[in-house]
Amino acid sequence: MLNTTADPISGIVGEYAAVALASVRVGATLRSPIYEDRDDVKVLLLASGMQITESLVAKLRRRGNTRVRVHRQELGRLTGGSASRAPGTFQTDRDQSLEDERSSDRRWSASSGSLIHDVRLHGATAYPRAEKRRFLSVFQSSVRQLDAMFEQLTAGDVRDVSKLSAVCSESLMSITDDLDLFVAMGLRPATDKYPCKHSLQTAMLAMSVGTVLGLKAEHLIELGIGCLLHDAGMLRIDEKVVNSNRPLSRVEFLEITKHPMVTYDLMQRLADIPNGSRMVAYQMHERLNGTGYPRQRHANQIHPLAKIAAVADVFVALVSPRPHRAGLMPYRAMEQIIQGTHKGLYDPEVTRALLHTVSLFPIGSYVETSDGRVGRVLRSNRDLYTQPVVELWSPDSRREGDVIDLSTRPGLEIVRPLGSLGQHLPPRDEESAPDEIVAADFWE
Repeated sequence: MLNTTADPISGIVGEYAAVALASVRVGATLRSPIYEDRDDVKVLLLASGMQITESLVAKLRRRGNTRVRVHRQELGRLTGGSASRAPGTFQTDRDQSLEDERSSDRRWSASSGSLIHDVRLHGATAYPRAEKRRFLSVFQSSVRQLDAMFEQLTAGDVRDVSKLSAVCSESLMSITDDLDLFVAMGLRPATDKYPCKHSLQTAMLAMSVGTVLGLKAEHLIELGIGCLLHDAGMLRIDEKVVNSNRPLSRVEFLEITKHPMVTYDLMQRLADIPNGSRMVAYQMHERLNGTGYPRQRHANQIHPLAKIAAVADVFVALVSPRPHRAGLMPYRAMEQIIQGTHKGLYDPEVTRALLHTVSLFPIGSYVETSDGRVGRVLRSNRDLYTQPVVELWSPDSRREGDVIDLSTRPGLEIVRPLGSLGQHLPPRDEESAPDEIVAADFWE
């Protein structure tokens, strides 16, 4: 074993080595995952393709990680020598080309390097309150960062886009920690801060669906960055048109269809934006049957990441209120996505992955079950998308809800979606009611 007083590297076991967190260089992009320094269990901390940022290092310290395990082939690059790029810039080390995916008819599949293998399974459990608060805090911080960047971008004053990479890297950590909780956060109807909050939630849902599809971390980051920027061009469109409280005229809609080109032009000024991200922002409003915009592209003419982004964007938009309409119930939004897929608008594989990610009765939505109870969908059961994990309350009961995996309860099924729980539960005092019901916001 090496002398840890002279060298931060010690305890090389197999392919991984234990190193002091303080010795890991900020700015490096991982070619292999970083794990907790433990022998009893393999706990992922940072996935391959993620860029090490100061905020990620600080987060690991807050979690109590003073040492981590890195692949021994990465030791020199991560703990010594000169950085291949300046700290804070975006870079991905691609070991597979998505351009090949575009020109082939291969289906998405989970390879050995797919992030899905690092996602922790939680079974029929509720979200820990501390985790809900942590996820909400990260979300709010990301909204603020993106809002500030949009303002700088429209003013032509963006020089550092590393925050986009940091937001996506943080998202990958949250996905591996609790994919369902991350999805629930991304599906909250956005009522303000358009377009930055919508863009962030689109990125969150798209990255979640991409994870279920088997994408690697570096491609998920490209997908996320493209989604974060995709509506930046809307800030250059006439505000009266964007915020219209009535359906748009044909001329007004044509004005809206210009925003992908405006976004693409804005992105051309930015260094270190991957090509995949540019194509996501430019093509996510295209449709497989050629009815989209801005170029009416068909099927294989559309970048595969843009196909994922398209479904995520539409779903988030449907459940969120707009000046001219109310938001749809998540179940109704899913119905519209499925119907649109049958019409040839969306990639069937992506729609199937959306169902596996959020379930037919989407995570966070309210339902009634066949035994007369009502509750909230907590977790997806992937291919068993009509049988999610739910938290149920009896209408006449004041006790805590039961967390139930419907796939393990024959005869118990969801009979209808609900817009809310309020009208289906009796008045409750604050001491006896579950905090999710009496709180003004489930996440506070």
